[in-house]
Amino acid sequence: MRNHYPLQAFQAFLAASRIQSKKTSIRSPWQNPYAERVIGTLRLELLNHIIPFNEKHLHCLLKEYIDDYYNPHRTHQGISCKTPIPSPKYIPTKSANTKLKNLFLIGFIIIMLKLLNLIIYCMKTFSSEVYLCLKNQSWLLDHSR
Repeated sequence: MRNHYPLQAFQAFLAASRIQSKKTSIRSPWQNPYAERVIGTLRLELLNHIIPFNEKHLHCLLKEYIDDYYNPHRTHQGISCKTPIPSPKYIPTKSANTKLKNLFLIGFIIIMLKLLNLIIYCMKTFSSEVYLCLKNQSWLLDHSR
């Protein structure tokens, strides 16, 4: 017996989205473009870039594509170029009230930029002295060690 879970999940999604499903009529090819559009979109945006290994992998790819991209991020002309799942609304704040987390990587980048600025400053200011110092310290230039 065929598993009807994907169909039931899809019908539940349509009901939750207040979309009324309608079967296409028999021998009505003018009603087919809707299905063809969905298949074409999936092929163009997903399946032309990834080859599924098997049916289970295909189901995972489709679920990830629909849940993580198609509904929350991709705009749709049929709903006034909005996404089916609206993006969260962020309350605007002033920069003085915004607190950024100082992550290790950000701190590391800041230190590296300060060090780079110091090196550039030293090179501009003491370039002749540094050259003479390196010239006199031949052991620094000796690569045989």
